[in-house]
Amino acid sequence: MLTVGSIRHSNSKRKGLLSQTVACLTQYRKISRSNYANRDFSALKSHITPTRNAFFKTKLGPDAFQLTFNGPERASPSLWQHLGNCSYKLSYRLVNPGIYSVQLIHTYDEFKAVNEVIQNVWAKPVYRKLLVTEFVLDVCSSHCPSFTSKHLQSLDLPICSRNERQQGVYLRMTNETEREVYKWQMYGHPYIWEPLGCRFDQKFELNSNSTCFTKTHKSILVIGDSQARILSWALDRRLSGSKDPLNEPAKSYGGLHNRYYNPQETAHRGLPNKIILNRNDTVVSKEELERVTFKFQEYLNIFVDVSGYRTYDKKLNTSTTEKYLLDFDTVVFTVGHWPASAVHQGGHFSVERYVDLLEYISGYMESINRGRQSLGKQPLDFIWMDIYAFTIKLDPAVPHAKSIDWRINYRLKVWSDYANQIFQRRGMKQLNGFDATLPWAQSTLDGAHFHGTPAMDSQVDELLHKVNVCAR
Repeated sequence: MLTVGSIRHSNSKRKGLLSQTVACLTQYRKISRSNYANRDFSALKSHITPTRNAFFKTKLGPDAFQLTFNGPERASPSLWQHLGNCSYKLSYRLVNPGIYSVQLIHTYDEFKAVNEVIQNVWAKPVYRKLLVTEFVLDVCSSHCPSFTSKHLQSLDLPICSRNERQQGVYLRMTNETEREVYKWQMYGHPYIWEPLGCRFDQKFELNSNSTCFTKTHKSILVIGDSQARILSWALDRRLSGSKDPLNEPAKSYGGLHNRYYNPQETAHRGLPNKIILNRNDTVVSKEELERVTFKFQEYLNIFVDVSGYRTYDKKLNTSTTEKYLLDFDTVVFTVGHWPASAVHQGGHFSVERYVDLLEYISGYMESINRGRQSLGKQPLDFIWMDIYAFTIKLDPAVPHAKSIDWRINYRLKVWSDYANQIFQRRGMKQLNGFDATLPWAQSTLDGAHFHGTPAMDSQVDELLHKVNVCAR
């Protein structure tokens, strides 16, 4: 039996959206399982090293939770602390004061969220509510300043990092800005994402930065899996100035634009054909105008398949993979969902095997960059998308259950943290994909992807900031 304790306030102070010191916003809740207090944690079955095994047992514990806040902001903390004997401390940070409804779900027990060797049994969620439906929480509503998207736009905040994962917040919309109004029409969710303590300078909202298309030639490759494909569609919408929502089934999208021009130079932008017309209707080669281009490719075969570096172009003195990447200067990539999927889809990776995969891929990327100098090319700007959260499935009849899919948020979070360490050590840019998608994990249109939710805009915002199209 799980017992939920009262909310405790921490004594620490923290930085708010305005980089000012505020209190009362960092809290935690304690949960204890009385009937597991003396349990031997033998339910953990894993291929991982003794160190990682101890981490799961001592730091996470056998239970898993989902804590969600709805109010002046929407938030869902990604991890908890196991205090021992199946007692847990769930810490959370709320930066916008006010009245919140709170949902706390016990999602998994007996290490089902992270077990690695059970290949014939689906990890069925517990999914039991631990708080009454009408539970509300007052967070400093009487004396703490609140924030809105419009307020933040009027502030002189520093530019966010173009390398590190960006922390952010989903603020409740007030519909005081054009951006909020059309986002509400697109998604039907009254929240908009903003970075914490800093600002993005290149969102390309409604063609706001389109003059930057003439400042530099950026060629972007988005590669990885279906999550990367959805991100490429959302990026296309943003760069082409479209207000069309991404709210249809994921497989229904196609016909991406792949070139974007300054609308002051040509009335045609985002055209998929190989030529454009100037104002005098004279055929102009695509090379004659500076532009932003991008391409999507499913899966990381060029980095994983041995044929990518064993086949060679003698004329260029490059491998097949290096040749493929010659025309790009930015590569946005991810790998996480297929290694965690079903066995017949190539999944069921252990933590150790997944870490080895990322070490191999990132090492190969470093090798490719070392060789580009001899070809007269600048090093590629590699940007790790992170691993997105996943919808918890409750029905044992869904394909997710029948295939014994391992895409469980708590496993994906651990993978995300290991990936962060690897790419940080390699000096590669990263998006904060897991933390940004987790609050919307149960709001996906198809049980897997985040188009149709504010999470998609948070990822496009951060990606465009990292790509830095406007830099010369």
